[in-house]
Amino acid sequence: MHEPVLLKEVLENLLTSKSGIYLDATVGTGGHAQAIVSQLEPGGKLICMDRDESLLEIAKKRLKKYRDRVEFAHLRFSQMKDLVSGLKVKKISGFLFDLGVCSLHFCGE
Repeated sequence: MHEPVLLKEVLENLLTSKSGIYLDATVGTGGHAQAIVSQLEPGGKLICMDRDESLLEIAKKRLKKYRDRVEFAHLRFSQMKDLVSGLKVKKISGFLFDLGVCSLHFCGE
């Protein structure tokens, strides 16, 4: 399984409120997402989106034990505003954009 980069730094700098709402705009296989949602209190929420539906399915399986705190969406960045509005979210506590390249796109793992 792919190991997320700068995980410690992401957690230290992103999680400003353990009951906040966060958006992982490039969830991929869910490495960062799993670490983030595991730190959230029951009132916290993580919205996970990705353009690649096959990676989103991997993330859904990886995060299934947190399903009460996670929402998933197969969308492009340009659709983010509609997603947040549709979920009736008034404030996002933090966004994560991991804009690197997914190794699975190259090696087919």
